[in-house]
Parts: sequence; structure tokens; C-alpha cells
Amino acid sequence: MSIFITTAVLSAIGIIFIIVRHLDYVRNAASEDFSRRIRGTKSLRKTLREWILIPLIKIWDDKMRIWLYGNIEKGAHKFRGVVLKIERRILKFTNYIRGKREIGKNRNHSEYWKDIHNFKNGLDKEE
Repeated sequence: MSIFITTAVLSAIGIIFIIVRHLDYVRNAASEDFSRRIRGTKSLRKTLREWILIPLIKIWDDKMRIWLYGNIEKGAHKFRGVVLKIERRILKFTNYIRGKREIGKNRNHSEYWKDIHNFKNGLDKEE
């Protein structure tokens, strides 16, 4: 706790020192000197734009946008694969429940496929 208090006190002393150091200049300078200096400086908005915004836009255009689009594409591809696997498993499960599977060991067909075969060949007609 004492570290935080010490840091706050030293920061306050530093701020006061900076302000007092330039206080004599402000008292002795004429108002024309202030107005000339103010007119000679750029606005804060222009300075921030030149120093921060324009470099950030260049970094975004050169590197970050390509990286972001590549990662979005990779993520979408992986997500698509997961969705297709889930869909395949759901389809197998529904076919299993409905009996649409073929029994491959003894070449017998399920009841579903027998009904489909009889219907196609006209053997299922009631007369």
C-alpha cells in the first residue's frame, strides 16, 4: 500500500515541478507571443491523425486485413467440416432408426429395402 502512496506523491511533486518551472515564462511573456505560438502550432486533431491514425490505417491495409481474412476463411472451413460431420452422423442415425440400412454380412436386406424392392417391381399390389 505504501508503494502506491509513494508513487502518487512523487507523481504529484513532478507535476508541480513542471508547472512551476514554466510559470515564470508565462508571467513575463506578452500576449502577442502566446497568440503567435498558438497560431504557429497545428491542431491536436491533425497531429493525432498524422501520428496515430494514418500509421494504423497503413498497418491495417498492409498486414492486419489480410491476416484477419485468412483466419476467418480458415475458421469458416473448419466450422463447415464440423457441420458436415455432424450432418453425416445424424443422417446415419436416422437411417439406422428407420431401418434403411443394409446388412452386409449375410446379404439380407432390411424390411425397408424389401418393401422398396417389392413396390418397384409391383409385387406389393393388392388384388
